Formats: sequence, C-alpha cells, structure tokens
Amino acid sequence: MNKDFIRNTLLPILTNRRVVLLGLGKEGMSSIAFFERYFPEFELVLADRNSNTSIDAHISHHEFHFGDDYLDCIRNGDFIVKSPGISLKNIILPKDIILSSQTDLFLRLFSNQVIGVTGTKGKSTTSSLIYHILKNQLSSVFLVGNIGVPALEITESVKPDTWIVYEMSSHQLQYISKGPSRAVILNFHQEHLDHYLDYAGYREAKWQIAVNQSEGDYFVFNTDDNLLINDSQKIRIISNRLPVSLGDCEQAFACLNGEKIRIGTEELHFSRDKFILRGEHNIFNLLVSLTLTQSIGLDIDMALKSAYEFQGLEHRLEYVGVFHGIRFYNDSIATIPEATINALKAIEEVETLILGGFDRGIDYKSLVDFLLTYRPLNLLLIGQVGKRLIESLDGKYAGKIIKAESLQHAVDQAYKLTKTDKTCLLSPAAASYDSFKNFEDRGNQFKKMVREFSSETH
Repeated sequence: MNKDFIRNTLLPILTNRRVVLLGLGKEGMSSIAFFERYFPEFELVLADRNSNTSIDAHISHHEFHFGDDYLDCIRNGDFIVKSPGISLKNIILPKDIILSSQTDLFLRLFSNQVIGVTGTKGKSTTSSLIYHILKNQLSSVFLVGNIGVPALEITESVKPDTWIVYEMSSHQLQYISKGPSRAVILNFHQEHLDHYLDYAGYREAKWQIAVNQSEGDYFVFNTDDNLLINDSQKIRIISNRLPVSLGDCEQAFACLNGEKIRIGTEELHFSRDKFILRGEHNIFNLLVSLTLTQSIGLDIDMALKSAYEFQGLEHRLEYVGVFHGIRFYNDSIATIPEATINALKAIEEVETLILGGFDRGIDYKSLVDFLLTYRPLNLLLIGQVGKRLIESLDGKYAGKIIKAESLQHAVDQAYKLTKTDKTCLLSPAAASYDSFKNFEDRGNQFKKMVREFSSETH
C-alpha cells in the first residue's frame, strides 16, 4: 500500500526532472536506497566530497561525482536532495532548480503523522522523552532524524495510526515545503554559523518547521526565549500556537507553578525527586513533551508517569560515577556557552570544569560573564576555545585556570585538583572536531580516560 502511495505522491514533482543526491553519508545512502526501491526507473546523479566513498555494484549504473568540486554537478540536475552536512551558502543556484532533502520528501508523505522537534539545544533529549512517553501508549511509533535513524528507512513501516517523532536540525529543515502537524522550537542560540551567512539565516532555517505548517496543525514554542518571541512576531504562522513557559502561567498554555504542572486546563502534581533528568531546562523539555502528548489525544497522567521512568541520554549530563572519591559527569553534548551554563546550574558541587575545543566563531561573552560571577572553579581549558577563554578571563578570574594540552591532560589535572566528594564536569561549550570525530567520541574518550586513570592508579 505504501509503495503506491509514495509513488503517486512524489511522482508529480519528480517526473521529467534529473535527481541529484548531494552527500553519500548515512542519510545519503538511505536516500539512494529509497529511490532504488520506489523509483527504480530514475538514473540518479550521486555526489560527495569524499573520493574514497565505496559504491555497491547494484547502484554503479548511476552517475557519480567525487572530489572537492563535487558541487559542480548541481548544474546536471534540477531536483536536488541535499544531505544535512552540506552547506550551499556560497553556491549560486539556477532559478528553476528545486532544493529538497530527505526531511522534505518524508514530510510530503507523512506530515500529518509527524511530531517535529527542533531548537539549538535539548532536541535529542526532548525527542527521546516524547518517544518514550508515546511508545507506552501507542502501538506504532518511531524516532527518526537527527538523532541517527534516517526517516526514509521507515517508510514501508508507517501505518495510518503511526506517529513519528522527528528530531530536526536546521540543515534538515532549511528546504522543506511542508511542516509537521506538531512542531516544536525549544530555543535559539548561536550554532552552525559556518553553514549560514549569519545568525539570522540559521534561525530562518529553523523557522521553516512552523511557517510551513497548515491550519489545524499545532506549534509549541518557548515563551521564555526572548529572541524566539521577537522572531515570531515578524513571521506568519497559521497553525495553532501553544506557548510553553517555566514560570509565566498567565500567558502560557503549559507551565510550571510550584509543584503543579498545568497543561491547558489540566493540572498535575509534579514530583521533582521522581524526575531523573537534572536541571530546569529538562523540566521545560518535560512541559513540551506533555503538551504534545495532550495535543494528539493521549493521557497526560500516564505520560507523566512514563516521564519519571526516562533515564536520559548518553553524553547529556551523564553521570559517569565516583572514582577516587570524585564524582564525574559527561556533558560532551554541550557545544555552546548556554549549554555549559545550564549544566553548572543543574549539577551541584562542581569544583572542576573542563572547557574548550574547536572554535566556530561563537560569542563566549555570556559564559565569561557567568563564570566571573559564579563561585571560583578549577578551569581546565583545552583547544582553540580554551585559548580564547584564557584571554578573556586572565587577570579577572578568582578560580584556578590551567591550560590543558589535551583532554587526557585535563583528566589527569582533574584528579589532582578536585577534592573528595566534589564533582568534575566535562561541559566543553565548544565543538569536538579539532580532536575527535564528534561529541559522542569525545564523551566516550572522556569516560574511558576517567576509568582507566582510576584503575591504573588505585
């Protein structure tokens, strides 16, 4: 059934067009498989910067472009399916070209069954929490997108009663033509500026999740984020707005009022002790999740009980353990200043903070100002961002500042400097790819270093 539906839905926009797939990573390869399955008559143009990309024999009949000039092949097609990691900000595109993506194709097919979650920070945790809640009440639910599962891989499994929780990055949203029936923007902070002309361009990409919705859809958004609110006043949104706030119960659809959670006209008793996730920002993520649960007609009392069972995600304020009397937390996902500030607010007794990494030109003034007014810490600073922070804090910071040559050096110093019953927190406020594959690799290496140091020395 889905095969006929997919072909009938997408053929009108694909017929008589040359399809170019940009990027042959995990998502790109799944896009190839999708076209091979549903549109085998199409000869595709496949392009990737990596000249060493391996090609299976069954797709060798397509046209390939590899190497640094791979984007030149855009002129060979007129329907471009772009993978998220590819930036087109300096590319002049022909006027008649259609820019698409795997997210765009999936939403053209199943938008009325999609809960789309975006925001600079918190989208993985929120998406996973929503999925955890829904799977306890629904027989068919999937978690896809930026969290690691390409959406087009599940097309054959989608049923009429299926709900899909879709974590959406700015890259995935930039070229969509249809919004999800339930859309969330959690927050805005400076991120991925290397992919956009400016910060406004980054936010504009995120806003596509809401501006492309239809009447009858629902848009959940953060009224505590001033920049988000200012943007929203300039943007035409025709879906139903459901504002969420940690404190403003007069204006918000969902809010926290002491020990009460209010969702619309319903009130629930909230036990902070039962909620495993740390920090006020995660309580906000819970409010969003419960709002979405109610919007699709599910029981929010059951939803809250499910939320209490949610253990959280790896590399997000992850408790590593106690070693030599020191508590260690892994927050490698923190790649911007605001995430590190939230981590320090969420974790008690932090005495040592490991900061730094790859410099993407983000403004660190908010973090510097916070550290100067926060209690003195042992700051172990690594990478290009570490050097910037040393320059900004030098002579003004009351705590100890140490330039670490590597993450291993930082862990070694953390064991020397952190007192018993105190906490060492890795929350870098920077990207990882100066020394690691990604934030997951950085977090895994950190945990390994912490455990191996302890086992080797004690």
